[in-house]
Amino acid sequence: MSERASSPAQSLIGDDKFAEAIPKLEEAQHLDPGIGTQFNLAVCYAKVGRLALAWKNFRQVEVLAGAAGKKERAEAARAKLEELRLGATRGSCRRDGERRR
Repeated sequence: MSERASSPAQSLIGDDKFAEAIPKLEEAQHLDPGIGTQFNLAVCYAKVGRLALAWKNFRQVEVLAGAAGKKERAEAARAKLEELRLGATRGSCRRDGERRR
């Protein structure tokens, strides 16, 4: 993750402020693309219900990490994809801005 965005974004993620972390992570990914930043971005997308973007990013992380020999990161992305898949089959998908009940 880019040094400029890592500290503020990580702090926001630690405080469960995922929506606020997204623009910082997007900027960091744009300036200095990295597998870790993309993974954290996917986590934030999933947490705010932007599931298609979460899926796309976790899938890219899985592929990129596998190609780079980063087995643990690829496995973590695969596990997150499975969580998303299971959540979708249980009907937990919602539109952006809609809260879980």
